[in-house]
Amino acid sequence: MLNLFRLLWCGLFVALIVQVVNIYPNLPEQIAIHFDIQGQADGFGDKQTFYTILAIIIAFMNLMFLSLSLLIKKIPASIVNIPWKDYWFANEERQEIAYRKLKEVLAMTGVLINGICYLLNIIILRSSTVCEACPTGDFIQSNFVWITLSCAAILVILMFVIVKPPKD
Repeated sequence: MLNLFRLLWCGLFVALIVQVVNIYPNLPEQIAIHFDIQGQADGFGDKQTFYTILAIIIAFMNLMFLSLSLLIKKIPASIVNIPWKDYWFANEERQEIAYRKLKEVLAMTGVLINGICYLLNIIILRSSTVCEACPTGDFIQSNFVWITLSCAAILVILMFVIVKPPKD
């Protein structure tokens, strides 16, 4: 399962980079950068500044989750925050399983972050240009906030499902 999430995470990261490289030249200098609750653009800004900041945020978030995933075993157990910690850190075998499960959650979070940024780029393209061939409909644009919050809630629920101790 971990490899599937990592593959999705990396795939979305590459897709996000390809998407930005492809859409950036087609955007006007002023693009939609802020949206109201219905998904309508209500703030505009310079595309170079926006994408510079977005690139820094995306790179930072992906590097942070990748670093945490690679270095999680070096983090002192006292500061690891996991549900049912007493169960998972009771012995070495369970601790190894807990670290693997935490890596899955970190990879799922990477998928969520990159997916949100991918959808955000589509919405920016649709709002900033005339785009009949954009790969999304008005539903995603008008419900972006709710989709994002729902995905985050699902991620939290999945985290609890993934790290729930087995019934003995």
